[in-house]
Amino acid sequence: SYILGGAVTYAIAGVIAASIGYSLAGALQSAWLSWVLVILFSVLALSLFGFFELQLPLALQNQLNRLISRRKSGSILGAFMIGGISNLVLSPCVTAPLAGALVYISTTGNQWLGAAALFALGFGSGLPLLLIAVFGKSLLPKTGAWMLQVKKVLAVLMLAMAVYMLSKVVTSQISEIAYLLWAMVVVSLIVNLAVTTRKTQYVLSAALSCGLVLSYIAYSDFFRTRATLQESFTVVTTSTSLERILAQAKLDKRPVLLDYYASWCVACKEMDIQTFSDPLISQKLKDFTLIRVDVSDNNAQTKLLQQRYQVIAPPSLVFIDGSGQVLDNFKVTGFIASDKLGLNLQAIMTDQLKLRGCDATTMNC
Repeated sequence: SYILGGAVTYAIAGVIAASIGYSLAGALQSAWLSWVLVILFSVLALSLFGFFELQLPLALQNQLNRLISRRKSGSILGAFMIGGISNLVLSPCVTAPLAGALVYISTTGNQWLGAAALFALGFGSGLPLLLIAVFGKSLLPKTGAWMLQVKKVLAVLMLAMAVYMLSKVVTSQISEIAYLLWAMVVVSLIVNLAVTTRKTQYVLSAALSCGLVLSYIAYSDFFRTRATLQESFTVVTTSTSLERILAQAKLDKRPVLLDYYASWCVACKEMDIQTFSDPLISQKLKDFTLIRVDVSDNNAQTKLLQQRYQVIAPPSLVFIDGSGQVLDNFKVTGFIASDKLGLNLQAIMTDQLKLRGCDATTMNC
């Protein structure tokens, strides 16, 4: 009953976090909120690394302890309530993972996920007490330095979340450097766990970190040589500039590709790397007017740009033929692979040739 009380408390917190996240789904598209989450996950990571401790204010802890002491022992309901209250004054080593889980759940808006995930966390945190009650202390691992290492592993996971959120609001180059620094932290942690000699730890960590840096440089040079379409797109942020380019494309009877993009959109960056970098796609898009509609800022202009073609969120692709008609059948929402996009482009160009009175087979007009 005590353990269930704690688990139910966590489950309620999960539902609340998911509900708040669902109501703030639009706000999650804002860059400022991504920065807040970056700072929050970084603070949680530093706490787990031991720079400081996160816990409830002492006055609130004392108040909760007094409330627990007033409960009568021996009743199932009393144990249930004490279990729920006790989880509010858990040790600081649990506070950071719990806060991180609540932040993640708030971004999903899934109440069932929030309840189930936090119930499992609460039940798991109480499982050692159940083992003690049934089998005694013989089944439990002994306390020691390994507990500090577990905190460091959790800290690395928190840093990973911080880097992930950072990648939504910075350029791909900065994002890559952030992931590189995170990888260096992971390497240092692994070396710290595997090697006991302090001097050897420093030397091995430095050597492996240098290897990571050299690998990143080689990786960057390789991918810079791959042709991408990013520079071929005309970036627009207002309806006026979009209207001007569309009018010119219609005058030239050129089909148009609208790529709805945002700097915080991870799938958008994946499309740049995996889809638009394909040489076959680059070749097929030479006959298109390419427009990148930047909706990174959640303001009135971006809402108008999205409402114009009923775009829910980036990445989205909207195709317009040479006569200015929107090709709703080819509209894409979300990530699309290069092979599937290639088929769509081929079909659009076939229709475009027919529109011009050309033979789609012989390409003669």
